[in-house]
Amino acid sequence: MNAEQIQALLNGPWCQPMDCGEHKPRHFLIRFEDQDVGDITTTDEAEARDLWNRYDKNWNCWLFAAMPRAAAPDLAQAALTAMAERDALQARHDDDRQELNRMTAEMEERHERFVALQARVKALEAGLAWYGEQSRLARLIHSEGDAGRHAIANDGGAKARALLSKGSPDA
Repeated sequence: MNAEQIQALLNGPWCQPMDCGEHKPRHFLIRFEDQDVGDITTTDEAEARDLWNRYDKNWNCWLFAAMPRAAAPDLAQAALTAMAERDALQARHDDDRQELNRMTAEMEERHERFVALQARVKALEAGLAWYGEQSRLARLIHSEGDAGRHAIANDGGAKARALLSKGSPDA
């Protein structure tokens, strides 16, 4: 319901449906607890109250009527206030949704960076492992040490420079 619809409701004398923009006569309903007894409807308030007073002595029954709009301005103001609060909450929700989307994008970027850093650490570890193995071999005195010494000599630090410059060396 929007503000115009609330104002339109306030312009009528009774809280009940209209017929082509005109208010229908006020209706009264007497409903009985016993379902075998049918409802009684009338547009005459005095008749409705008289019937209800008469039947209420021997039956469980209720009198229903459309309420006058006397209290409607307070109700309308409450509805308009509630609509303004709803709109403010919707705007806040939209702002929160935008902030959530921004934070999600930031987290995805951070995750991608983390994955890249993990790959870099793995490459650095592999390079260190290669140098460690070649150093171990180079310390051997017999011909097995020649392989490590030659590998280190041939590399000349290229793997280390490539790793340190964020490149990925060939292992």
